[in-house]
Amino acid sequence: MTLDPVFDAVRRGLYAFMSLTAGGLVAGAVMFLAMSLTGLGGFFVGLVGLFVWPIAMLCVGGPVWVVLHRLGRRDLRTARIAGAVGGGVFVPLVIAAALSGSADGEPLWWLVSAAFCIAAGALSGGFGAGAVWSLAYGGRRDARA
Repeated sequence: MTLDPVFDAVRRGLYAFMSLTAGGLVAGAVMFLAMSLTGLGGFFVGLVGLFVWPIAMLCVGGPVWVVLHRLGRRDLRTARIAGAVGGGVFVPLVIAAALSGSADGEPLWWLVSAAFCIAAGALSGGFGAGAVWSLAYGGRRDARA
């Protein structure tokens, strides 16, 4: 009995883990840069995002990647759209949960803040998913294999 299939499965799993973690770090870095533009509070939110994104990429991005891969949706555009939608939805939810109970202030300010969080989350999610795609499929435009 040969152990090649076992080693191949372990190698693929480790490679997927490293790709997702690297993509999460890219997304976290983009989030850190985007949120740092807003001042000291955004700097700390971005710093936390630098650590949260790799975990989120593993917990949420991994299963989404498996589903898209099995459906044959392995192109860069699909990866970036999925990452942007996921980041645009989850980042504001996480920030809102972290700031729950502190919704004092102008409604217009909260609307602008929410729009910025959605944009920063979508941008960082798109970049992170693009990095995962590039690592996983070697930058091939048609990654059908």
